[in-house]
Amino acid sequence: MTDTARITLILGDIRFHVDKKRIIERSRYFESLFNHNFSDSKDNEQAVNYKVAPSVLQDFCDWIEEDPPRVRPNESHQIKISLQKFLSDSFDYLKQLLELSIIYTVEDLSLELSDIIIQHWLKPELLLDIWKLSRELSLSTLIDVTYSACLERFMEIPIDELLIISSIDFLQLVRNVNVKSSIDYLTYMINERLKKETSCVEGDIQMKLQLIKLAETLHSPERKQSLMHCFFAETVKSENNEDYNTRVVYAYQQKVPAKFGELIEIWRMEEPGKDLAGMGVVGRGFSIYKIGGEIRLGSCKFNMNVWRYCLISKKWYYLARLRKARRHMAVALVENKLILIGGVGRYRLKLSSVEILNLNTGLWINAPDIPETFTDVPPACVINGIVALCVSNIYMFNPSSNSWIKVDHPFDSSEFCGVKCLASYKNTLYLGKEGGSFVGYDVTWDAKKSQSQGTLTIRGAHIMRSEQKQFQSPCEKILIGEEARAIGIVYAFERVTVECGWLNEATGRLDSRMHNFTLPLTSLVPVNCFNLIDPSTLYKQILP
Repeated sequence: MTDTARITLILGDIRFHVDKKRIIERSRYFESLFNHNFSDSKDNEQAVNYKVAPSVLQDFCDWIEEDPPRVRPNESHQIKISLQKFLSDSFDYLKQLLELSIIYTVEDLSLELSDIIIQHWLKPELLLDIWKLSRELSLSTLIDVTYSACLERFMEIPIDELLIISSIDFLQLVRNVNVKSSIDYLTYMINERLKKETSCVEGDIQMKLQLIKLAETLHSPERKQSLMHCFFAETVKSENNEDYNTRVVYAYQQKVPAKFGELIEIWRMEEPGKDLAGMGVVGRGFSIYKIGGEIRLGSCKFNMNVWRYCLISKKWYYLARLRKARRHMAVALVENKLILIGGVGRYRLKLSSVEILNLNTGLWINAPDIPETFTDVPPACVINGIVALCVSNIYMFNPSSNSWIKVDHPFDSSEFCGVKCLASYKNTLYLGKEGGSFVGYDVTWDAKKSQSQGTLTIRGAHIMRSEQKQFQSPCEKILIGEEARAIGIVYAFERVTVECGWLNEATGRLDSRMHNFTLPLTSLVPVNCFNLIDPSTLYKQILP
C-alpha cells in the first residue's frame, strides 16, 4: 500500500494512520474535506483540534478500518470487535467516541454507539446524563429511547439527580402519563422539588405554580397510558402461491376508527421444514421479548438467546443467553423479572426447572422446580404479582419469595381439565375452557408480614368458584387488564374478530362488542395476549 493510500491524523505529538479510501467512504466530513474543491484535498495530514483521549482516536481509526460484521438471519446487528470493549467498560471514552462520530459525521458509528448505549448503559444512575447528552448531539432515536427508560425506571433514578435537573426536564418526566411511579412517590418528588424552587424570578414562579397544579391532578382519570392490545400468533401466510409459517405480533388499537394490523414479524420460516417451534413471546411497556424455541422439532437446534424488540428504535437487542435449551415453556413478566417455567429441552426431555432473568442486569437465578411437567405451553397469567398456571392443577409461583406457594381448593382434577386460558382481574382468576366458557374463581391470599421489612409475603392461596362471575366469549383466549378491560381474538375465513369490552365488577360478567377486520391469511392461531404502550404517545403529558 502506498503512502497516498493512507492519511495521518495528528493529535498533539501523536500520529494515527488510517485508510484514506475507507475514511472517505464512512465520514461525510472527510468526504467533503478531500473533495477537489477544497485546498486541503491533497494534504494527507490532518490535525485533530478537539479534546479527545488518544485511545479514543485510536478506537475511531480501528473502527474505520474494520470490515462490517456479517448479519445473521432473524437476529439483530452484530457489534464490531473494535467497539466490544464498550459493552461493559469505559463509558466516558464511549461518550467521547460518540461525540467524535458527530463531529466527523460518521453516521454508522453514531448508530452503533447509540445501540451499545441502549443495550448496555441505560442504568438509573446514568439515565439523566445520557438523556442530556443525546439531546446535545441531536441523536433523535437515542433521545426517545433514553426518555422512555427514564419513564420506565423513574423510581430508581437517584433522587439527588432528579432534584438538580432543569425544571423543564423535571416537569417533562412527572407530567408524562407513561411515567412508572406510585402516586405517593410522585407527590413526594414534587414536594421535594418545590422546596428547591426558591427563586423569585417570574419564570421560576410560573414553574412552581405548574408543580403545585400538577400535584392536584395526579389522581386525574386522564392520567392513563394509551395501550395497544397485542396478540402473539402462529400464522401461515402465502407468497407466490406458496405457504410459509411465521410468528407475528398483531396490535389492536381502540381508536376511531378501531385499528388492527401486524406490529412486528417475530419469525419467518426461511427454509422448508425449519420452523421455530415453541418460542415464547411476551411484552410490556415499549418492549417485546422472544425466548427459546427449537428449529424443527427433534433437531436439537434451539434458539439459545433472549432478544428484546424496542418499539421506539424499531430494533432487536440481545439480552442474554439461555442456560438451558428450552421450548414450549410458560413465560411470565413480573416487575423486572422474566420467568421461564418448565417446557421441553433437548432430546424431547421434559423440564421441571425454573429460571429467572433480571432484565436490568442480565443475570439469571434459579428457582425451585415446578411440581408438574408438561409438553405444551400451559395457560398462565399473573395475579397480584403471583404467576399462576394450569396443568392438571393450579400452581402458583411467588417471584418475591422465589417459591411455589400452597394452593388450596375443594376440587378434583376434572375441574381443570380442558382449560385453554387463564386470565385475572384483581383477586379473581378466570379459567377459560374450550368453546369460550369462562368461570371466575375468587382467590383468598395467605400472607405473613415480615418483621424486618414490614412487607407482606404471600405464602398460600385458597380458590373458590364464583357462581356469579361467569361469561361466554367467542374467543378461547382473552386478556383482562387494568380497569377491567378485556380483549380477545378469533380468526376464521380470512377475518379477524376482536372482542373488546369490560368486566362488570358488580356481576362479574363481560360486556363487550365485536370488531371485524379482513386479514388474508391461510391460518392464524393465537398463542397469548399482552398490552404494550402506544409508542406514538411517548411524550403524552397531563396538563394541569
